[in-house]
Amino acid sequence: SFLNLKMGAQYSSLSDIKTNEYVSRFISEEAISTNDPFWNQFLSFSQQSPFTSTYSKLLDESCLIHLQQFVLNNPKTKNYGTLIEVFIRFANIIHDDCKNYIVLSQTHNALFILRLITKYFIEIDCEQNLYPHFLPQDTSPERLSLMTLFVDTLFRITITQPVESDSYSLHLEVLNTLLSLLSIQMCAKEDVLISAIYSIFMHRLDPLLISEFTRTLLEHFIKQTESPSWLSADSFDRSKNDSGGLFKIGQSVASKFNNMLV
Repeated sequence: SFLNLKMGAQYSSLSDIKTNEYVSRFISEEAISTNDPFWNQFLSFSQQSPFTSTYSKLLDESCLIHLQQFVLNNPKTKNYGTLIEVFIRFANIIHDDCKNYIVLSQTHNALFILRLITKYFIEIDCEQNLYPHFLPQDTSPERLSLMTLFVDTLFRITITQPVESDSYSLHLEVLNTLLSLLSIQMCAKEDVLISAIYSIFMHRLDPLLISEFTRTLLEHFIKQTESPSWLSADSFDRSKNDSGGLFKIGQSVASKFNNMLV
């Protein structure tokens, strides 16, 4: 079950997650540097992404208290931005070595946590108040926008990472994260056309990258590759006639970018 986690050397469930030392440190007032060995420990857990709204809601409810504490502390610690940097570093490693299954798993886990946090940020606050959370610890003026690098990395994973049994859940997490970012239109109190997040998708990415991303999604949808058996547990109650979740999500994401083809 996706409710059973292994964080570091400790087995736990979401109901007992408050006792996990790695989670407690991540959401605390302590700023954790990108090179801290903590990240290798924190991101070494076994986890399935929830496939249904019921399981997603249960996951959100189980993490609510921890997300609330994280939101209070992150403007000071900037651990959200640091985790994005760690994720980008892992993504660069698997780009060069797609068979590095340990780092592949850690990349997925980092993105899974980032999606939970990002979704919560978008749901509880206006976009203007999200900016402090998007800052890395290194905020030098010549630095590229961390959120732009994050979205760029998500696109490149989709394009360059083969869809295989070991990488399928990462692809699924990438698309879920993109949908979470684009869902700001559902929670925004102002016109999404002036949204900084939408501006990244519409104006700040390489047009060739967007074109290749869209083409890749369409190829995935046409191939209809079955999801691996370990992601198709009976507990998710998925119909045998349903296509893999990755491709249904891919179809949704592709429709949002079809007007951006070059």
